[in-house]
Amino acid sequence: MFNPRDFLKTAHRLAAGDEANIRTSIGRAYYSAFLIAREWLRTQGWTIHDDTRDHMGVQLGLKQLKAG
Repeated sequence: MFNPRDFLKTAHRLAAGDEANIRTSIGRAYYSAFLIAREWLRTQGWTIHDDTRDHMGVQLGLKQLKAG
């Protein structure tokens, strides 16, 4: 299974490059955080769909847990 933390390692490597690498680095860091948060929410009993609703579902889940 793919480890989302590998995206973060890639982001760190790319961050020292030119503008294109830096922009890609930001995307990889975001996606790493997103995947980790999604899996954590699932361990908390949340249903996160594996489709285009994923990103909104993770945002809402984190907000509700913070407010709860």
